[in-house]
Amino acid sequence: MTTLIGRPGIPGQNFTFRLNQDCLDIVEQGASLLARVNKNAPSRAAWLRDLIDQTFQQTPLSETMDEVLLAEKWNDSWISIPTPHKVTVRLEERHRILLRQFECYVQSLDWMRELYRNETTQIFIASHGPVFNRLLLLKINRQDDVEK
Repeated sequence: MTTLIGRPGIPGQNFTFRLNQDCLDIVEQGASLLARVNKNAPSRAAWLRDLIDQTFQQTPLSETMDEVLLAEKWNDSWISIPTPHKVTVRLEERHRILLRQFECYVQSLDWMRELYRNETTQIFIASHGPVFNRLLLLKINRQDDVEK
């Protein structure tokens, strides 16, 4: 009989996203920070699941993206940046649904552009990831202060 070690299994499906370098850096930094908070090995998937949970617990869908910001910051030239990095994560059904709702909402802000799952996931990571990473860093600093 095999003994399982490491993290418990997560129900759900694997999804592969293609990320540009900026988004990959945000994910990598976040995975490292989350690992320090939870005292686990870094996990991109765990970070993305936590990012989705925290974002949608704190923010209504209608406030997750602004039409002007979408047009100015995440315009076609940003979307066209090469995405050579494949990141595969296991998402539970609720995370998949929340990302799909975000995708539909962002698309509704600009019907003139075709934004698919990959593009909207990158926009989600780029728009909400840095704030989430700063919150993780604050948690780490608090943990360090308590341990002193």
